[in-house]
Amino acid sequence: MVCAELLNQGYRDNFLKTETKMLLLPTCMRPENSNSCRATLDSEGLKCSLCNPSCNVYKTNHTVAHLNASICWCLMHQICQNGYGPSKTRAT
Repeated sequence: MVCAELLNQGYRDNFLKTETKMLLLPTCMRPENSNSCRATLDSEGLKCSLCNPSCNVYKTNHTVAHLNASICWCLMHQICQNGYGPSKTRAT
């Protein structure tokens, strides 16, 4: 965790300057009864529809709203298919 915090501090300025931000969350953050989840599937993955205030994805969305981040959660194969995998990322 110390290493993650150091990296967060080191990349903070570049992150804040980036126009488009995306937070990728694991599907396990959805409510236990995911049948009630009204997320929509688009080209970037599942997009939170802010339907359940007790959902962790909903809570995270509100926590980072001031950063203009686009929230989604995706399975790894969806991320790679859409160009967000490690081989497609580049530093700015």
